[in-house]
Amino acid sequence: MSDTCAVKDKEREVMVDFNNIYRNHVALWKVKSKEYSNRNLRNKGIDELHGKLQELDPHCTQDDVMKKINSLRSSFRRELRKHESSKKSGNSTDDIYTPTLWYFEDMMFICDQELPRESTSNMESVNEEVSCKDLPKTG
Repeated sequence: MSDTCAVKDKEREVMVDFNNIYRNHVALWKVKSKEYSNRNLRNKGIDELHGKLQELDPHCTQDDVMKKINSLRSSFRRELRKHESSKKSGNSTDDIYTPTLWYFEDMMFICDQELPRESTSNMESVNEEVSCKDLPKTG
């Protein structure tokens, strides 16, 4: 039993370090930064993450690093979406979804990369409501 706990603790420790390395390499996640388009900086970050991930799996590849990043981001995005939608649904503050992902707070640095920007409309606002029934039929 203690061996299993030790392995899980080691995995979590490595993943916390992995996440910290990822956060420090802006070239890997901040799309609007100058560093993001610098291939050398991106490769340096991936190499560093690769070294960290090899502590768990000595046979991992750089492709595995990219898969791990995508997995972390996807899980974070899913939890963030649940949290944001529960805030918009009119729930009381007690009913707002609390993320259960253990590294959710650690990934908050990519939050502004995951939420869609507010869009602007190039159409004039219309005072009348238009329903689907009012639209012309096609075909």
